[in-house]
Amino acid sequence: MFEVLKNWIIGIVTLVLFLAVLEILLPSGKIKKVVNLVSGFVLIIAIINPFIALSGKDLNLADFQVSSSNFLDQKDIQQKSKVLEESRIRQIIEVYRMKIIEQAEKAAKGFEGIYEAKADVIINEDATSDDFGIIERLYIGILPEYKKSKNRLIKIEDIKTGEANGLNKSADLVIDEELKEKLVNKISILFNLEKESIVITLLEV
Repeated sequence: MFEVLKNWIIGIVTLVLFLAVLEILLPSGKIKKVVNLVSGFVLIIAIINPFIALSGKDLNLADFQVSSSNFLDQKDIQQKSKVLEESRIRQIIEVYRMKIIEQAEKAAKGFEGIYEAKADVIINEDATSDDFGIIERLYIGILPEYKKSKNRLIKIEDIKTGEANGLNKSADLVIDEELKEKLVNKISILFNLEKESIVITLLEV
């Protein structure tokens, strides 16, 4: 009995020293936290195992290590799956967003009197929301044909949402109201969108 107790104490001391050295050598970070977690479990098991053995319920350390490893692997897989899911959702949103922009620009360019059109859109990107994917605001910048000049090149920049650069703020440049109304009506029907959510502006020449 004394020999068993002696070996148990030596084992505990050896394990503590080993874990102390490991603590010093490991760099700070996620790996160190995981190692500390596992080593803590191992130390606890090493301390209580003799008492469990006396009760006839010896705990297999190898089984415990496998169980702990499986638990950690499962958490890692869950975390990676969540990251992959978020990445996939972002990709789907971007494809959907570009499709809306493409359709809006094509619809605007199909109007007689419009030389060029650039669009941008704000959609609900909250995958947990019931309104996920709903168009919140659609911006269309147009360049009427009467702005086209044969004597010079017209550089048309992609427009950005809202008050971003690329929208013409000049007060003396106006969009034909009849053309604007027709465009808004068509876009509203095409995307099943409230007219108030459609913003038509002039592209900067």
